[in-house]
Amino acid sequence: MQNTNRKQLFVIAAASLLLGAGYLLWHYVLFPPIHSEFSQTLFKQRFAGEDRATSMRYHDGGKYLAIGMESGVIHLWDATQRETRLSMRAHQYRVSQLQFSRDGKQLFSNSYFESVTQLWDSKSGAHLASIANARGPVAQAPHKNLYLIANDDEFILYDLHKRQALPERYKTGESITALASNSTKSLIAVGTASGSIQLWQFNEQQGQLQAVLKQKIKPYATGNWLLALRFSADGQNLISANREGTVSEWRIANLSKLRDIPSTLRWVHQATFSEHSPWLSLAGTLDPSGGKAGKVELIDLTKGEALRFPARSNYAVAEMVSPLKMGLIAHGRRITGATLD
Repeated sequence: MQNTNRKQLFVIAAASLLLGAGYLLWHYVLFPPIHSEFSQTLFKQRFAGEDRATSMRYHDGGKYLAIGMESGVIHLWDATQRETRLSMRAHQYRVSQLQFSRDGKQLFSNSYFESVTQLWDSKSGAHLASIANARGPVAQAPHKNLYLIANDDEFILYDLHKRQALPERYKTGESITALASNSTKSLIAVGTASGSIQLWQFNEQQGQLQAVLKQKIKPYATGNWLLALRFSADGQNLISANREGTVSEWRIANLSKLRDIPSTLRWVHQATFSEHSPWLSLAGTLDPSGGKAGKVELIDLTKGEALRFPARSNYAVAEMVSPLKMGLIAHGRRITGATLD
């Protein structure tokens, strides 16, 4: 009888140890906690083969999340259900840029390895148009029907309603890496690979639309790319994020610096401002060479606070999904979510 009880106790103890070891393996090795202030959720999406996400963009109106892949595929998610609605072969290789139209009904995409920006229907995935000689950042223009599309050292204005590019091409003299606009002040901001910020005035004269260079500063060294730009709602200030992880706010009147917003990343390959909430997502590493373990930071622009957590790849991408109050992180073959407790 005693031997039987001992065996039972031994089995229970062994099972408890195995369960404990399994929990530790699951929680800290397979799916480690992202940050003490975040809980992590494994989503249904796991990408096939060795494919990985290279870009993400969310639109609050349609609750769409577009995920661009290394293979050139774009997955369109229903963000509220956290699952893929449809997938389409958009490019031959890596999807570099994604941008929804204002109403979320269309999606722009391009690849650095192709010279064309494609336009898609967000609901059906149908191909709507090809925009030649345009492979850089895409952003809304001050005019409601127009969009900015960069191509190396120039940008164009694209009329979404007519589905055609305006003939003018605006030369900046430097390779464009970021675009933003503000309708209140009719301004266009251009960030470049040379570390400069340019402000262009958007005008309409005698029915003709045009953009004119207004001012320019070069706060960073050549090679320290401007990765993302965003105007304040009133058009008085501009926030920038660069390759070395510096996040700064500038006064539009004379492009003087107002403040630096804390960030601990020292090499950043992706920076995305949330369209509908005051958040900036950064993905990179703490190592200036970009060789160490990946990190992602979610920066609250209102509070000026940054929350950092590990990623499974030093080429992760991240995006805020405002209705879920969640940051989505694509790293390796998985997408995980970081939610404030």
